Amino acid sequence: MPPNNSTFKSFKVGYTEDQIRNRAASTAGNCWTVRCLNGAAHKHDDKNPSAFYFPESGYYGCRVCNLKGFADDRDRPDWKGKETRTYSNGSVVHRDWDGSDKRIWQSNAQPTELPFHVETIHDGTKTIYIAEGEKCVEAMLPHLDQRTQAVITSIGGSNAPQKTDWSKIKEAIKRDCKIVFLPDRDEPGEKYIHAVANLLHLEKINVIRLGGDRDDSYDIAEWLEVEVDIATLPEPVDEAVPITTPLRAAGVSDLFDHHTPAVLNWLEKDMIPANKLTMLVGRSGIGKSAMTLYIASAISNGRQPFSEEPSANELFESNQRVVICSTEDDWNDTIVVRLEMMGANMKNIAPLFSQRYGVGRSFDWSGRAGEDEPSDLQMLVEAFKNHPVGLLIIDPLIDVITGANNNDPAVIREAIETKINPILATGCTVIGVHHERKDARRDDLLVDRAIGSQAWTGVARSVLHMQALPKHKAVGTGKNPKPRASLDGKFNIAQRNMDTNSEICGVLVVSKSNLANVDGGWHYELPSSVPAGQTSSFIEVVINQKKITNRTPEELVQIYNPVAQEKTPEAAINTKARRDMAVAISAEKSAESVIQEFFKAEMDEDGRVSASALVDWVMETALVGRNNAKMAIRMQTDKVREGNAFYRVLKKSKLTD
Repeated sequence: MPPNNSTFKSFKVGYTEDQIRNRAASTAGNCWTVRCLNGAAHKHDDKNPSAFYFPESGYYGCRVCNLKGFADDRDRPDWKGKETRTYSNGSVVHRDWDGSDKRIWQSNAQPTELPFHVETIHDGTKTIYIAEGEKCVEAMLPHLDQRTQAVITSIGGSNAPQKTDWSKIKEAIKRDCKIVFLPDRDEPGEKYIHAVANLLHLEKINVIRLGGDRDDSYDIAEWLEVEVDIATLPEPVDEAVPITTPLRAAGVSDLFDHHTPAVLNWLEKDMIPANKLTMLVGRSGIGKSAMTLYIASAISNGRQPFSEEPSANELFESNQRVVICSTEDDWNDTIVVRLEMMGANMKNIAPLFSQRYGVGRSFDWSGRAGEDEPSDLQMLVEAFKNHPVGLLIIDPLIDVITGANNNDPAVIREAIETKINPILATGCTVIGVHHERKDARRDDLLVDRAIGSQAWTGVARSVLHMQALPKHKAVGTGKNPKPRASLDGKFNIAQRNMDTNSEICGVLVVSKSNLANVDGGWHYELPSSVPAGQTSSFIEVVINQKKITNRTPEELVQIYNPVAQEKTPEAAINTKARRDMAVAISAEKSAESVIQEFFKAEMDEDGRVSASALVDWVMETALVGRNNAKMAIRMQTDKVREGNAFYRVLKKSKLTD
């Protein structure tokens, strides 16, 4: 880094960048390794490179002969005005200085931020200096023996050390690597080293404070302008970490009394919160994917999906873009056709694919990066930051755990933390499609019916549940109509002004919400049609905009729950009674004509027949048991007693000619 002194602002090294490049041993990263241009001052023409060059600033320096300055064609008298530094993981920090104040901002932020120059730490590193700011790191680099020494800083300045992944430094501490802090001489510098010490779980720290009692932000870069040699640094002092430092909140100096007021926005009031994760759960074949496309079509046109009202979310007045990640349906011949049927604004909808070296492929949710290139997830987050997207649909949501255990809460929570939350941080809303358990029972709570670990519904801020039946069951047609009526019986939910050719009728409810009360639901049907130019029919979604509010979500789901339609198993005693009655009725029918014929052949002058003879005849001819024969006889005849004997006489309604 060039000296922080106005007398050196236009100091030149005497060589152009092309001449420096010709001597470069490595041009990777933001600091090149160079065989010193002053070869005469080195043995063997500096075969082991001892110089360095920062191509972004044009600054050159040699660790041995102390040749330093700007490349002749990269003279930067305003070097302090604008600086850009790229971290090893791709994050870029910009600094702008107008002479009286500075602005710092970051671009290409990554889900996992790494320390500046963390790549210089290796197994042989014995001492790691932690400075404050990239300028100080660059100033120290030429003076270090990189075989045993390294210097780093964290991204985001002194107020945000918690944004950095310190895992590699923690590993170095475990192998007895010494950590030395070089704070700026001001209050933020002191707070910074204590915050980092807390993140590294250090009870004691080694500190070198330069400049005596100064408090004007004096730092190691300014010290090196005068001292030149880092070997003259004072010995570090051991200090205990203040016990108050563990109480830290993200981005602020004190955890207490920290709050940032924010307005909660909705894509659909009380159903789909903006900038949050919403899950859509249901069985197979009831229109979950079609429902997400219906939601996408509404958002792309700037309206709420179910109430049909214009979006009340200020964010979506200017951002109605939707990205769809679907691994189960083809984009061109299925998804696009359905979206067009639903009236979507296709200018605002795009698929989520990945492309490497000109070859398209499925999006990789694993977060694995290739050699010298970012991962799909990193590129997606960066794209959403540069070109904001209002809604991302993931169908199915389980794709984000990339083949891991769906029943492991730790796996799910880590996936949400590292993959979904960075997307939400860009201002995007995420809706994920999820399946219902096949063994779900009618008395299970709705939020417990999602397949896999309960961590899924735990991390989602809103869970929507779909349930449906074939239309003939929902409407109640057929021999035994049992329509799914409202609680008061005044109307049939499945016939509420929904004149469609649908074969499926269902209801969509909020089964869990951390942000609103759950109430009622929306009735939907899935009609099908064959769009122009297509040979196959496609399913669309029709919603009744009048919300069903006279039943709870649990009751509405039960109405369309196939399990609820199953008959209750019959008790054994009832089964026997029903079968006995059926046999008796059958016996009566079988015996009726037999009894008529017997009376014609055997009755005496008074129209009587012997009771015992009649029983034997019915049993033999009708092939029924004695009890059934007697029951049939009693049903068709009257009993007449004479002395010790009794006879049977046909009832009037049974008399023959």
